[in-house]
Amino acid sequence: MTGTPTATVACPACQGSTLRLLPCRCRDNRGPFPIAGGRVPAPRRDCQLCDGTGSKALACLTCCGYGRSRAQLVLTVANVDTGTVASREVVPGSVAPCRNPDGGWVLPLTDLLRDLAATVGVDSVDHGAAAGRRPVGQDLPLPSWWRPELPLARRRELEAAVLAGWPRIPWQVYLGGSSAAEPAAVPPLANLVRLGLGLGLTVSVTMLRRRPDAPTGSAPRPAEGWGVTFSAGTAPALLPIHPTVQVAVADCLAQLDLVLAETVPVDPDIPVVVPVTPVPYQVTDPVPVLARLAAQQAGHPILLRYAPTDRQPHLPERFDPDPTPLRPISTRSCVLSTRSGDG
Repeated sequence: MTGTPTATVACPACQGSTLRLLPCRCRDNRGPFPIAGGRVPAPRRDCQLCDGTGSKALACLTCCGYGRSRAQLVLTVANVDTGTVASREVVPGSVAPCRNPDGGWVLPLTDLLRDLAATVGVDSVDHGAAAGRRPVGQDLPLPSWWRPELPLARRRELEAAVLAGWPRIPWQVYLGGSSAAEPAAVPPLANLVRLGLGLGLTVSVTMLRRRPDAPTGSAPRPAEGWGVTFSAGTAPALLPIHPTVQVAVADCLAQLDLVLAETVPVDPDIPVVVPVTPVPYQVTDPVPVLARLAAQQAGHPILLRYAPTDRQPHLPERFDPDPTPLRPISTRSCVLSTRSGDG
């Protein structure tokens, strides 16, 4: 679901100016002849980068030139075994601050993660973080001058500044499993597809069965290749460069943070989407179907694309790494329903 309209604050990096003033290279004291004592040299008057001013203005990369930062954080816990997803949006006033053991005030994000983990059936936040190879979220400290007796507007202003200064992407996803036992290092491909759909992402799976008579060059090549990717929309698919589906799934999970960063809108006035999937998608294991199709078309990659808004996965007639209109798979040749379990 779409997040609520978010509050914005002046970008902490550029103070709302949309530009950052940085020292010019002509004042760099790390050259072949540094000045003794580490003093910064005077700017060169003939410098063509700064025109002798000693500094140059660059567009702020933190706010992408908007001059404002989004005061919103989305915490998501996903059950890799079942595909259920629960999220909580953190905005100024949505979470009641509490004291930490040191006496300071914090936003209790760890308690939120525990509640989300219980909602999707993950054994614990710690177990979920271990399964997702992701550190456990910590409570977000508030400034030392935050007090409950401050005026409401001032308290919300301080909370917004803390959320806007979150050093990582504002959508954090934690993965976990249903069992307290040690989770598998790599989930099955069907579970990965279900996970991506639950997060609102498009999943592309590519497989190539190489021809027996294909030249292999100096080094032998595996008989098949795999590629699995998450994307925010119809993005280019990955070439089948991995030797096994397990390696492709592991690489897809390793790139999850990059995909999440791409889904966050650049405009701070557009809220981050809050994914909630209480009923998982029903996904049939695509490996046997892809193996059969790839064997029938040896030497030609087969691309299977799942989108959360579609009732059926899509298969192009010919593999193309660029996004192109796709043709639905005939249910007679391939039954791979991605319909949600609620019908």
